[in-house]
Amino acid sequence: MNVIPPEITELHLFSDGCGGQNRNQTMVRFLLALQATKRFNKIYHYFPIRGHSFLPCDRDFGCVKRLFKKDRIYIPEEYEEMIISSRQKQPFTVKQIRYNDIIDFKNWWPADYKKTCSILIRGPTPRKETFAVSNYRQFLYESSTPGYVTTWEFIGGLKSHTFKLLKQHKNSPPFTQ
Repeated sequence: MNVIPPEITELHLFSDGCGGQNRNQTMVRFLLALQATKRFNKIYHYFPIRGHSFLPCDRDFGCVKRLFKKDRIYIPEEYEEMIISSRQKQPFTVKQIRYNDIIDFKNWWPADYKKTCSILIRGPTPRKETFAVSNYRQFLYESSTPGYVTTWEFIGGLKSHTFKLLKQHKNSPPFTQ
């Protein structure tokens, strides 16, 4: 298992825009929980426009996908064998996940984090901006502002919004900057 050296203080994640896998409430709350550990000063999460990423992982998925089209798969171990054999040079490393490796974040996060929130956008015509994961392509989680996420509609965009998703519990002091 690779361990990230302690001198690495920023984490950059690139995900596809699939709502059921990466672009969802649970992933946002997981990154908020990781932010709260203060392991990283900043965590960036990007959702490139479909077909525009050309990341190395896209090529890796292509290698594996070609083999999956050829054979029927009946048991999880066959997936493992196919993934390992899909690339001769620098073969993939596969770690099988067991039941006790899985953490149920979906049922965990509602106790500490809001599902949604809104902010007031001031200007000539004030309006309310509601946090919705699918509206943004870049997210920033900073250890200096636990429970907050800054969002951009476009990667590297100029206009950002910051939302507080951490619930205020009766016994916890309010967040101060």
